[in-house]
Amino acid sequence: MDLTAGEAIGSRLARNLLPPGTGEVDPGKVVAALCSIQAQDLPSARLAIRARSTGLTDAGVEAARVQDRSFVRTWAMRGTLHLVPASDLAWIRRLLLPGVVRSSARRSAQLGLDEAVYRRAMELIRQDLSGGAARTRNQLQESLARRGIDLSGQRAAYVLLRASVEGLICEGPLAGGRPSYVLLDEWLTTAPAPPANREADLARLVSRYLQAYGPAGPEDLASWSGLKVSECRAAFSLCEANLMEVSVAGRTAWTTPVADEFQSTTPAPGGLRLLPAFDTFLLGYRHRDLHLDPQHARRVNAGGGMVRPVVLVDGRVEGSWRLVRRARELEVVVQPFTAVPAKRRPELEDEVSDIGRYLQAPASLTVGPVAGPLEPARLVEEHG
Repeated sequence: MDLTAGEAIGSRLARNLLPPGTGEVDPGKVVAALCSIQAQDLPSARLAIRARSTGLTDAGVEAARVQDRSFVRTWAMRGTLHLVPASDLAWIRRLLLPGVVRSSARRSAQLGLDEAVYRRAMELIRQDLSGGAARTRNQLQESLARRGIDLSGQRAAYVLLRASVEGLICEGPLAGGRPSYVLLDEWLTTAPAPPANREADLARLVSRYLQAYGPAGPEDLASWSGLKVSECRAAFSLCEANLMEVSVAGRTAWTTPVADEFQSTTPAPGGLRLLPAFDTFLLGYRHRDLHLDPQHARRVNAGGGMVRPVVLVDGRVEGSWRLVRRARELEVVVQPFTAVPAKRRPELEDEVSDIGRYLQAPASLTVGPVAGPLEPARLVEEHG
């Protein structure tokens, strides 16, 4: 089936809970629908939930993580911090663990972290956290140092990463604004994971990924998950009988069939959304041309792994924005790539108002000048 760009964009927006009227009221269901949410910056991850929900507040989303525990913050896709549904964590963790260990092996060796050191560190961390204790990185670092495990420099990050992907720890409540760590098996009481079977886990990942990001291809899944492209291609083959093959802008892609999804000749309106930094909608694809004009890509993909907050209009990135905090007030500063049409201004103002409601502070809108062409010197400044 050949899809127009509009049909493909409409499908992706709907699956990612972004069109008007699709907002959830349960943050755990938002995280589950997206399979995971990038969370190296926790406030941005919570703003990603705002864009896909109705009536929630930032404090309420954090309470869902810490009190309801329907999702956890831990290292997952691409070896990066994510919000992951508690019910999916076990199979996602075991699917990604081999790749994380493999990709970190060289640096681990350079840091003097062999398997004996890792095993001893895991044992000491379990001792420190048993009985419901929560410890910050610095507290764990000091405790292990007293018992002969040096976690100075980057060693602490690699040990915490390994402890997380092995399922020993996850993040608990914030302590003085900093993450604390808890034992995963004490923090969560979820149903048993599906039996360990890598092919079944891969098929499950393809299905869950396409439910949130389809239509897409194996290269997109690899970019999003951190798995090898070859393994993602094999995973798509495992699911071939349950997938719909489509063509989007000359590129083959697949999706999970939904009744009547492409029957309408008029794509559903995408609306205007202010998406935060590192939003999973853009990170869900290797190829982003459907959503981001290549001439603006460097304004969004700012180098060093940074993905800036964007103004998404009907599924297309039409500008960037930033949040400025002043005392008890907020200012949302938007820099559009082209002039904001008068008919879209009310939607933009509604988004700014909702950010203020979500963060429980008055918010004002400032629209800056239209972004001009990037000059070489400016590229060095922004991305060097």
